[in-house]
Amino acid sequence: MSAMSELDFDRQIVENVRRALEEAPLSPSEEMEARVDFIIRELDELCAMANKPETVELVESQKIAFGQMMVRLQLIMGFLLARNAPSFRIVR
Repeated sequence: MSAMSELDFDRQIVENVRRALEEAPLSPSEEMEARVDFIIRELDELCAMANKPETVELVESQKIAFGQMMVRLQLIMGFLLARNAPSFRIVR
């Protein structure tokens, strides 16, 4: 990424934060949906970068961070699965 595009990216982040602060507060459900949507969109961009020869090395340099993300996602899924403990039915 060139210095100019990095600056543009930083400006975009600042603008997104400014707009978010001006918007009406979200309900907890809306906030969760927005957070997950943001993460998925960022992951989509990383997937595209991993598929391009000119950016794959940047993505590869973050393998440890991707491993940490996988562990955290597995932890979240474990928490969710644990909430739905299997029920057993006695058959006579």
